[in-house]
Amino acid sequence: AELLIRMATPVTVVPRKRRGVELVLIIFALVLTLGACAVVDLNVTGELSASLLYVAGICTLLALLAHIAVRWRLPYADPVILPCVILLNGLGLVMIHRIDLINDPPLNGARQQLIWTAIGVILFIVVVVLLNDHRPLQRFTYTIGLAGIVLLLLPLVPGLGTAKFGAQIWIHVG
Repeated sequence: AELLIRMATPVTVVPRKRRGVELVLIIFALVLTLGACAVVDLNVTGELSASLLYVAGICTLLALLAHIAVRWRLPYADPVILPCVILLNGLGLVMIHRIDLINDPPLNGARQQLIWTAIGVILFIVVVVLLNDHRPLQRFTYTIGLAGIVLLLLPLVPGLGTAKFGAQIWIHVG
């Protein structure tokens, strides 16, 4: 009888927040990204660039700000998504940095991409802080998807899209 009473009582399941796991994965992503940047510098120029410390500081600051925003406003979010985004974005920055270094004179595309990354992180934090509940956005799933497809096709519009470096993936405005 006691077993039946225990089985009939509701069990409260409290999901784990797992923000510590997210932080460890973010640190791992930053180590991989900054290590790759150092390897690119050493392979192309033979020495570490003077701006590596600044880039490391900015990337670390942006990652920590995003992590703090998630920890504060989205405590039950998936702990793997943000570190994956940081790793993919960081490796993209490293690839752009490598392309910058092999040009004569060196370009500054990685610096511009880092600025866009900072703008993206700031917009992410604004959305996380201002949006209390994400569920009303489900009404706009197809609208947002269509807008994404239209934005992807904008470089193909004559007069708006321009070809640079052999690819027509650029939009020229102003």
